[in-house]
Amino acid sequence: MYDSVKEYFTDHPMPDGGRGQIKVPDWTFPGARRVERQLRTGERVMSVAQKALLSAPANKRTRRWQDDLTRQQDQLDFLRKYADLYGVYTEAEVIYTDTKLLALHRSLPGDRVEAHGFDAATIDWYHYLQEVHYPAITATMRKATAGRRTSSNALPPLRQSPNGGDVVAVFDLEGTLVASNVIETYLLARLCDLPRSGWPGEIADLVRKLPRYMAAERRDRGEFLRTFMRRYAGADEAGLARIVAERLGDALLRRSHPEAIRQVRKHRAAGHRTILITGTVDVLVQPIAGLFDEVVASRLHMRDGRYSGFLEAPPLVGEARAAWLRRYAENAGADLPASYAYGDSYSDRPLLEAVGNPVAVNPDPHLYRHAKSRRWAVAQWKAYTLPAGDVFLETVP
Repeated sequence: MYDSVKEYFTDHPMPDGGRGQIKVPDWTFPGARRVERQLRTGERVMSVAQKALLSAPANKRTRRWQDDLTRQQDQLDFLRKYADLYGVYTEAEVIYTDTKLLALHRSLPGDRVEAHGFDAATIDWYHYLQEVHYPAITATMRKATAGRRTSSNALPPLRQSPNGGDVVAVFDLEGTLVASNVIETYLLARLCDLPRSGWPGEIADLVRKLPRYMAAERRDRGEFLRTFMRRYAGADEAGLARIVAERLGDALLRRSHPEAIRQVRKHRAAGHRTILITGTVDVLVQPIAGLFDEVVASRLHMRDGRYSGFLEAPPLVGEARAAWLRRYAENAGADLPASYAYGDSYSDRPLLEAVGNPVAVNPDPHLYRHAKSRRWAVAQWKAYTLPAGDVFLETVP
């Protein structure tokens, strides 16, 4: 059987998911105990490696390592599944015979033997295995592998929606549309409002409280936003709006990912409704709000024209984003299985899972692993500065 299987897969190798063909290995018959020890060792090593990678920063190198680790994990899971499934057969000390079946065959009347008889000795086993059995059991896998997307950067095709409203495209902001985060955006706005002499003190205070903010982020994204928004306490609403319009808006635009802006425009050209969901304060997203049919952002409570540092409503994060989108789709008649969502963080997972076409953009390690396991599209979008008047800035009405 070993020689037969090796011969078939040497002559008809299996495709390796767009990476060529799988080379047929030699099998040394190590025995069930040795296989089990190797599997357990491999599972422990994989567990340690995964924990280390999930704690590493998200960059091109760590994503490449994550790809390699995912492939090895898939192979290990495959081996574990079949070792558990077929291990009992390899350990069974029995001999199978066809004595009773052959006796039944020989008991048939002579005129029925040709049509209804069954003698295993007459079967051409080489022909059956090589030309019938092996091709049949590998056909499904070959077909699935041949149709698999080979490029992790390939975006799902955009379905035209001439009637409008039935397909939506939902975008996260920080890390997805722009190469910045809530902290960086705040710092840009704050420094624009301070004289240079006040910069060191503001930066020092932010650095001192950063561990507190990061701890809140690890516990819950909503807790982090509520905690960090306290820094806006006392800020003048009109003053912040003026800073955004005169100085900060252009800086944020130039931090945008050009590919992201183009993708938003493609969705609009396809007749899709575009939605921006972000935890950033609403006044800070005004420079790109014109790209979207709907903007859902955090709103700060005001008292006498100044921000109190408290949010008017709980921020949309995690499962709340998916719940909001499902409610929106129900009211607007949108088709979520045909819709699209773009996010960069594992906290965006519920939102991405709510649509039929999720895209992980510059994903963090946890989201990257999840996206690869679900075979989602993964996009690597970069931010770079373009001169005014280029296609980048022209995208914003």
